[in-house]
Formats: sequence, structure tokens, C-alpha cells
Amino acid sequence: MNTTDFEVITISLDEDKEEWEKKVFDLGVESWCNLSSMKKWDFLAVCRLNLNGSYITTITESPEIWDSKSHS
Repeated sequence: MNTTDFEVITISLDEDKEEWEKKVFDLGVESWCNLSSMKKWDFLAVCRLNLNGSYITTITESPEIWDSKSHS
């Protein structure tokens, strides 16, 4: 992995889409990949990344983690 070539992905545990979108723009992170199911902890990405708390930073080289066909 080239350390200068990476993408920031945020996973939000929000329930209110309008509030979430406003916060993304207020923080100036609209150019990042911002993901949310609007179902708080009931989000496939939370399970696949084994997230168990807020404000977690993780680095992965596995793009297949996002491929819905690679997990059943």
C-alpha cells in the first residue's frame, strides 16, 4: 500500500439523515466517503469491521470488506 494514496471513510451511527448531512458539511468532510444506514448500530459495516465504540480509527488494505458478495 502506498502511504500517500488512501481514502478516508467515515461510518456514522446516526438516525436523522438531515442532521447527519448538515454535520458532514459543517465539519467540512463532504469530500470524504461518509457512510450511514441511519440505523445506528444496526449497520452492516459495523459488523464487518467489528466496531464496538465511537471514534475508532482503523486502517485496512482489504477493499473486499465492502463487497456485499464477499460475505453472506
